Amino acid sequence: MRYEAVRFFPKRFMRRRPDGRGKWTWNLTGVPLRPCALERLVDHTPEVFVAEGEADCERLWSEAVPATTNIGGAGQWLDTYSEQLKTVAGVERAYLLPDHDVPGHRHAALVAASLHRVGIEVRIVCLPGLHDGAPPPAHGRDVSDWLETHTVAELRAVAAVAPRWTPTPEAEAARPAVGLDPALLDDVTVVVREGQQIARDGVPYVLEGLIPALGMVGVHVAYAKVGKTTFGQQLAGAVACGTPFLDRATRQARVLIVAAEDPPEYTAYLARHLTAVPTGRLTFYRHPIQLNATGLANLVATVQTGGYGLVLIASWQAVVATLIRDENDNAGSVQVMEEVKAATRTTGIPWLIDAHSGKGRTNAMRRTRHGHYGGVGRRRLRRLHPIAAVCRRTVRDEAALERQRAVRLGRADSHGVRPGHRHLQRAGGHQHRHDRVHLAADRRVRGADHNPAGDPSIAVRAGLAPDTKTVSGAVRRQVHGALHNRPGVRRITESHGRKSFTKYAREVASPDD
Repeated sequence: MRYEAVRFFPKRFMRRRPDGRGKWTWNLTGVPLRPCALERLVDHTPEVFVAEGEADCERLWSEAVPATTNIGGAGQWLDTYSEQLKTVAGVERAYLLPDHDVPGHRHAALVAASLHRVGIEVRIVCLPGLHDGAPPPAHGRDVSDWLETHTVAELRAVAAVAPRWTPTPEAEAARPAVGLDPALLDDVTVVVREGQQIARDGVPYVLEGLIPALGMVGVHVAYAKVGKTTFGQQLAGAVACGTPFLDRATRQARVLIVAAEDPPEYTAYLARHLTAVPTGRLTFYRHPIQLNATGLANLVATVQTGGYGLVLIASWQAVVATLIRDENDNAGSVQVMEEVKAATRTTGIPWLIDAHSGKGRTNAMRRTRHGHYGGVGRRRLRRLHPIAAVCRRTVRDEAALERQRAVRLGRADSHGVRPGHRHLQRAGGHQHRHDRVHLAADRRVRGADHNPAGDPSIAVRAGLAPDTKTVSGAVRRQVHGALHNRPGVRRITESHGRKSFTKYAREVASPDD
């Protein structure tokens, strides 16, 4: 035995290989992968049934039907599997049995193209009673389910009349190329000159320091009903007007908000304060949409024809509901996100997507009260682009999240957009801590003597620590991060022996300040 897949209930898989000493090593590092039951197929070819999953494969073998599959489930088929089936087992014809869901049919197309490339005849078998109607959004039924009420003879009869699969233009485009286009290969000197020019001109930003004006995707993650939608609308209003947001400059641009989750009336209610946004600068799409090929193509066309400079989408689980099977469908989740990233590169502008996090940090974006959805964890999302940092600040600790539950923005100011510091003070986010630190320092040095305040004193007055003796290094760094280079605050470094201490005081020490 080279390796095996072990299933843990209710549904979790791990792979292991013999270590040569009667025990197991729980990884497949350095082990060449093979299609399931390759050795058994040698005497049962030239025809084989390709199922999705080891359980379905073994069920077929129990009925004397030669079958194979790949390790890892949907989306994990390798071209080497096709080559081994052709050269080692002598397979000439393959009958594909896809699960009846979106990932299952997508997987079948991937396997069909791979088998066709090595010269194996391919037929995708659509079983009556299993593959009827549109694929459901949740976990679909498979061939094992179908065999509960049908016979192997019926299976072979349906497979015999299944049409021969031929590659579509999309499948042909997916064929591995002989080589990269030489016209698209850039010498290092070209790339260096381009980078130096960008450094001289400065990186363009929609929101200074946070959202680059480039074709990239970011994700705004927080608990449900803590103000993500309102936050996005206020950001959209600031960008549409070209006014500062979170005390950061914005580049004025036309904004498209895709409100696919909430009812149109609720979206309108939240947007009632955007009275200062001029006509034609901010557009809402208040209808359901899926980020499949059609939905992404329509979004890209709208962005390009409308001249938009920022796209906001609410929310992730609403726009991928029919595309991802469940929280374990990592392959489907990654594929959807890669297609979204490709769309953003086509538009050349940033897209920011709201997403609900789970009850704990490790379960972020795993479940919602409505059920399961895409298995793209927060750890994976935060690697998409640095602008995801704007969301991580709002979920920095559990206390902040609890404060966010009570968010009520109230009235907007005369410009229709709440100033950044007051906004996040009410939201209880990371910037709120910055403000509390700054205000504590402000009060600390407001007295007649205007004595500089050290970071322990400021931390206590800001409510970040109960007393000066329990101020941790992390809290000290928060104080320094909030006050370093802050306008109106001067930094003083004092030396006592070999140690140095940093204190802060107001820039203008006037009693009338």
